[in-house]
Amino acid sequence: MALSLYSTVLNTGDLRRSYEFWHGLLGATPRDADQDFSEFLAHGWVTLVLPGGGRLALQAGALAPVERDQPIHLDLVADDRAAEVARAVSLGASEVGDWPYPDDADYTVLRDPDGHLFCVVDE
Repeated sequence: MALSLYSTVLNTGDLRRSYEFWHGLLGATPRDADQDFSEFLAHGWVTLVLPGGGRLALQAGALAPVERDQPIHLDLVADDRAAEVARAVSLGASEVGDWPYPDDADYTVLRDPDGHLFCVVDE
């Protein structure tokens, strides 16, 4: 096979704010850690390496947040969902309180500071 997934890319209206949120939430660090953040801002792009493997890239660009579902979102697994939801909110996320959860929901739906949906899911 010639292709493999390099990273998931999220557009952001504020690269620094988005970096601080995802770094704080996931412990992700810039792939090019030797660069000053001003270089990332100048290029409008930063690729974050996740502690458990994988990459999340942040790109300065247009956003069109949706009211409900969106074509793609992140699922983040947690051993203490309530604590991780509270931590995400303290970092700038907002809980989507009117989500149509099923009775046996094992997840909580949130939005990052740019409005991207993500879920915190029970381990």
